[in-house]
Amino acid sequence: MHGTPPCLLRAWSNHAPELKRYLDHRLGDSDEAADLLQDAFIKAHPAAPDHGARRGRHAAGKRGE
Repeated sequence: MHGTPPCLLRAWSNHAPELKRYLDHRLGDSDEAADLLQDAFIKAHPAAPDHGARRGRHAAGKRGE
């Protein structure tokens, strides 16, 4: 994962299996759960098109607005 920040790689390696199990349980479809988890990782990646806008909003303490 070239260019991926170490903190994101750590979060992925530490939490992906747990998140996948949760999504499997909630969705009842392992393939759909894997796709959703991958989409979440891609959106969290700093190279994602809207990452700067999301990051700025969170950094300003305006989560959910």
